[in-house]
Amino acid sequence: GSSSTQRAKVAAGTYATTRGHFPEAELARAMRTPPAVPGEEVELQECVLSALGDNNKVLFNARLQGPVQEVLNWEATCKRCERSMKDRKPDKQALQIPYPVFIPSRGRPAKAHLNWQATHVFGAQK
Repeated sequence: GSSSTQRAKVAAGTYATTRGHFPEAELARAMRTPPAVPGEEVELQECVLSALGDNNKVLFNARLQGPVQEVLNWEATCKRCERSMKDRKPDKQALQIPYPVFIPSRGRPAKAHLNWQATHVFGAQK
């Protein structure tokens, strides 16, 4: 079923220009298709991200775990953004690349419809 919030938005016409205009079943099927081959071993890498407050005091940590290439991509994206901020000029090429996507929960990527490599989302990695 749908949530009361979604029902209210449908009733208010929020989705009038999009609802039913796109092949939703096809897109949902693409999102349900796992990006990896079933049974394929995926090497995982882990890193800890820290949010710093005043005087570089750690406010909280978050553990990031995922396929090695995804974690390396995250680190490269962070470095690129840091350079851009440090140089005080936007990296126009970097603005064309989507940020890495992470799902902040345990086990959800394997059970949810989250194939970010589906063609209508980001497509296959290059």
